[in-house]
Amino acid sequence: MPPSRFIYHFAGSAGLAGLVLIAGCGGHDAETESPPLRQVLTNVDTLVTTASGHLGHPTDIAVGNDGTVYVADARSKRVLVLEREGDTVRTIGRPGEGPGELARPSAVAAGDAGIVVFDAGNSRIERFSTDGEYLDSRPAPPQALAATVSLLGDGSLVVGSMGADSSLVLAFDPSGQRERAFGQPIVEPTMFDFASMKARIADGEVPDEFRNNVLALEAGDGGIWVALQTEAGIRRYDRDGRLRWQVVIESNDQRNHLRHGRG
Repeated sequence: MPPSRFIYHFAGSAGLAGLVLIAGCGGHDAETESPPLRQVLTNVDTLVTTASGHLGHPTDIAVGNDGTVYVADARSKRVLVLEREGDTVRTIGRPGEGPGELARPSAVAAGDAGIVVFDAGNSRIERFSTDGEYLDSRPAPPQALAATVSLLGDGSLVVGSMGADSSLVLAFDPSGQRERAFGQPIVEPTMFDFASMKARIADGEVPDEFRNNVLALEAGDGGIWVALQTEAGIRRYDRDGRLRWQVVIESNDQRNHLRHGRG
């Protein structure tokens, strides 16, 4: 089984903490895959708090093989670096538009290629050494500028497509070339009609304009995990784009009905 992958959630007022939602691989619908390993952190140590002044608006987190933690921070326009025990704090990058400078770092990854940062503000992907030395950069795919992005240590990335190109997720190689597409749109992509969207939200409905919005995470074997944010579902696709596993997350009301034998 490939290495476990984690989805992190930031608690901004409490500091930097990670909540493991799903790890591992597998699926109920596939002949050769087992159900996914579910893990929840019950004891979380705070490495750095917002009161310290080191955190502004954290947008992504990566952990190196040596346990070093890298946090992309859009407000401070840099990457915060925490050593394994959390007792050493340094930064990578500085605000600006030039080489080695960041405008809105939105994703970060640590790997053999160094520290890779997706800078949505400057529309590029920058690479640094683990010591913080600027190495190089390349333009980001246009699709990455208006979507959720999951970045890998080699510079490849997966991007939520919002239903464009008849897909939910697009994958790009380290050179920025499109490699693969995953999933079919939940609804036909449409132009945003803000007046109609506001009315549907007021009626308790999810506007169709939001329903193709997903969070994608590379699974370590070329496949991906996809969280369907408005459909309360999780899917697992293999590297050839085949759906291998999916589940709909029950609400608390649904669980209560099941627990008490109602519904």
